[in-house]
Amino acid sequence: MLLSNLPGMAYRCRLDRQWTMEFVSEGCRELTGYSPEDLVENKTLSYNDVIAPEYRESVWDSWDKNLAGREPYRGEYEIITASGARKWVLETGQFVLNDEGAVEALEGIIIDITRRKQYEYRLKHIIEHDALTGLPNRIYFEKLLGQNRSRGAANSAVVLVELNHLNALTLSYGYAFNEQIVMEAASRLKSLVTEGRQVFQVSPERMAFYMPGCAMEEPFLLCNEIAAVLSPVPMIHAAGCGLGVLNFTGPDKDGDEILKNASIAAACGGMKGTFGVCVFDGEMEAKAERERIIKDEIIASSLDGERSSIFAEFQPIVDLKTGRIRSFEALARMRGPRLGLVPPVEFISLAEELQLIVPLGKRILASACVFLGELKRAGFGYVSCSVNVSALELVRDNFLGDFLTALRERDIPASSLCLEVTESLVAFNFDLINRKLGELRRMGAAVSLDDFGTGQSSFFRARDLNVDYLKIAKDFTDRISASSRSRLVTGDIISMAHKLGYRVIAEGVEHEEQRQYLADHGCDYFQGFLFSRPVPQEEALELVRITNLP
Repeated sequence: MLLSNLPGMAYRCRLDRQWTMEFVSEGCRELTGYSPEDLVENKTLSYNDVIAPEYRESVWDSWDKNLAGREPYRGEYEIITASGARKWVLETGQFVLNDEGAVEALEGIIIDITRRKQYEYRLKHIIEHDALTGLPNRIYFEKLLGQNRSRGAANSAVVLVELNHLNALTLSYGYAFNEQIVMEAASRLKSLVTEGRQVFQVSPERMAFYMPGCAMEEPFLLCNEIAAVLSPVPMIHAAGCGLGVLNFTGPDKDGDEILKNASIAAACGGMKGTFGVCVFDGEMEAKAERERIIKDEIIASSLDGERSSIFAEFQPIVDLKTGRIRSFEALARMRGPRLGLVPPVEFISLAEELQLIVPLGKRILASACVFLGELKRAGFGYVSCSVNVSALELVRDNFLGDFLTALRERDIPASSLCLEVTESLVAFNFDLINRKLGELRRMGAAVSLDDFGTGQSSFFRARDLNVDYLKIAKDFTDRISASSRSRLVTGDIISMAHKLGYRVIAEGVEHEEQRQYLADHGCDYFQGFLFSRPVPQEEALELVRITNLP
């Protein structure tokens, strides 16, 4: 009675390859569709016949492995019922020993776990597939990559498809429109799946084909196929589509690195136009590694205020009439332990990409305030200092508060600071930024429009700006040394700026001829290597002593 009420099937069998049954409980009917009599002594069929063929050897091997230590058995496998249906079962059993310690029989119970397995498969599918497109996702890709790596698959490739401008389209048309493009692209790319290549949704805007053991030309043939199936979709062209090819061999790269490098190549391909193809090579890898090192150093500096890899140097701004230093520009510099001196054009754009330009800007502002304090103590309190401000900094709600806090902490008057903004920054959100510039001026700070003439500003727009200075871009300074017609443009900028009430600073002055032309045309100040390159604080103080003392 007790055994008949047990879930599943209780049994006693011999240790042979047929699992010859000596006793089977009544639960056998519900589990297998066979009666106990069918299985006992293999009357109709053996229990080994009930086990699905692909599991028979592994079940025997598992029992055999446990035999030496007489350890209990626990295993999951599939059986085939009398109706032909498959069921997952869990078997737990143990060895029955005689007085001499020899195995007399096996006893255990087998229960149906099909519903649990179905739930596990559904959960596994959810985990390993993209909810929108149904494609296998990055988790599945890395799992498959690991399996192939263990088998030693060589000459593999990834072809990554990146919809470059998808985020911009989302801002214009919404998420539903974005999702339609992704689903259409995924549907068309599925048609290119073969036995030798699988497609994965590795991020919302990226799909990747994995081609283990492929010939070297196959990824490029696939790129042609991708272009052919996606080209008829008009919005794919609007979204932009770059193709990145990464060839790799051996187990030296993990899935994350492979996808990162393929994405770098796809971004490069996108710059060539829709369906542009770029292959990740050694040069690109070196560039990616350099960027990684720079980013690591930026992150470390943002977390450690005492780290000195990002610092300020100061370039003099000289009064053209008196020849004395009127101000300095605090310029961000980076010197890392691995790369040495890194050009600002490299690390500043990466800081913006990492959303860490704000702490970088705070560090340079603090350095400028320290420098102003030293100038004041040396008797040069009238010398001011400029700092550059990015759009990400200026549009922050607490930017003005942080600015005032930095000044108060070091007892620096706002009138000693000039904030430099670029034309592109002002164009980013003219009304908001111009309002903040007005508030800065009301606090006593000066404002300078940097690189004037290189962006989209005009004098018509500039007259409405809350700025005190226009800084002529180096391009216009360079024209002074060119033809007489080219240099007229620079002179006209100076004249028009003065008529609008602005003082003018010329950047990038490297030759005496340029300085003389600027002086003759009434330019107020100049800045450039002719006088001094950017220098550390102590050298800057010495320059002021030499230049400004009678």
